[in-house]
Amino acid sequence: MQLPQRAKPKTKGKEKIEEKVGSKSSSLARYNKKPTITSSEIQTIVRLVLLIELAKHAAFTEGTKAVTKFTSS
Repeated sequence: MQLPQRAKPKTKGKEKIEEKVGSKSSSLARYNKKPTITSSEIQTIVRLVLLIELAKHAAFTEGTKAVTKFTSS
């Protein structure tokens, strides 16, 4: 008898990005009134979601630096 292999646990950040990509993909398919979307459309969605997440991270990092600098002076 073979035991099922466990999937690696996902990080919350990965789950959030996957959820956003899935949501945007679903919205696009509904908007186009088609049951599927192309690989090109998926690539565009992934790029946009990753850019937004990167921008959020950069803004948070810069904000943290500014607060640290202000409180230490």
